[in-house]
Amino acid sequence: MSSTSTSRLGLTAAALVLLASPVLAEGSRCFPGTFLDPITDLCENECRTGFVGDPTTRTCVVQCAAGTTAAPDGLECAPCPAGTYSDAASGGVCIPVPAGHDHLLCWKR
Repeated sequence: MSSTSTSRLGLTAAALVLLASPVLAEGSRCFPGTFLDPITDLCENECRTGFVGDPTTRTCVVQCAAGTTAAPDGLECAPCPAGTYSDAASGGVCIPVPAGHDHLLCWKR
């Protein structure tokens, strides 16, 4: 007889835990409230110092200064593309400059 117990449906305890777990976002390996650390490749409750959690992808990405955003690898910052900007309010996400303004300083006035 096997040492692994099963339910009346023939499911192991591990399978029952997976069925009761929250659904993962498409493309994510981490459950809600946790973030994938790009260095350790493990899901963590908090991101390491210098990184912030991206709630959309559930990954930890480097915290970038205004005018930059996390590069695709999440480990370095890259300038925002032309016609976009980032600031503290955008959370490091590059967003379009409002119509009729050629740069952020014009918009902030």
